[in-house]
Amino acid sequence: MACTKQTYVHRDFNKQELQNFAIQQLAADPTGVDLYEGRIWQNTNDNKIKKYLNGAVETFACESWVIEEINKLGQAQQSKSAAPGLLPVPADKVNGDLTTIVPGDWWAISAAGTITGIQGDDVLAVGDKIQFLGGDPTVASNWLGIQRNVDDLLLGFVKTDRQTVNLVASVPLTVASSVLTDIHSIQVYDTTGELIEVCISKTINLNERVLTSNVSLTGVVVDLMGKTI
Repeated sequence: MACTKQTYVHRDFNKQELQNFAIQQLAADPTGVDLYEGRIWQNTNDNKIKKYLNGAVETFACESWVIEEINKLGQAQQSKSAAPGLLPVPADKVNGDLTTIVPGDWWAISAAGTITGIQGDDVLAVGDKIQFLGGDPTVASNWLGIQRNVDDLLLGFVKTDRQTVNLVASVPLTVASSVLTDIHSIQVYDTTGELIEVCISKTINLNERVLTSNVSLTGVVVDLMGKTI
């Protein structure tokens, strides 16, 4: 049995160092009356230094503990080809716990392909993401395909057409776009660049709008937005 001495007074080291000492080592965390505010110990079973504060056992944020906690979090991994149509496996990981896939782990798609059964879009293009949501990582429905490289095709070839026109008071003017096949929205500006309101109506043609102003205006800028297909 180790020789110990008990003390019942506080000690003031008067700003001197406490050298060559070790934190108490315990095979298990203390419980009951052995837990008191401010107690510090090393758990030799999980090899963590702990403290008891505000009625709870806390772990000191040592390097090994921080690394362990980070490894529990989903992290960005390396790129993955979707061409074979296979889900990621732990061997594909480069960050975190390399033995298992954890919720949040994600891969950037390096080659297009279809991974059947995943949530979201299972048709993945270069630049998209595949992310694990949790559960069994071998089950496709526990994964999510995320589109990140939205292009003109996905947007319906949305483009703009800017024209400058003159409006005669109370005379409708048809503005037709040679760029857009279907106009979605229109905005009108005066010569100073201020947004103004005029009467806007449709025709039977999707690429046209009719503008009418109660006063004559010159140099009116018309911004049309729509799609080309």
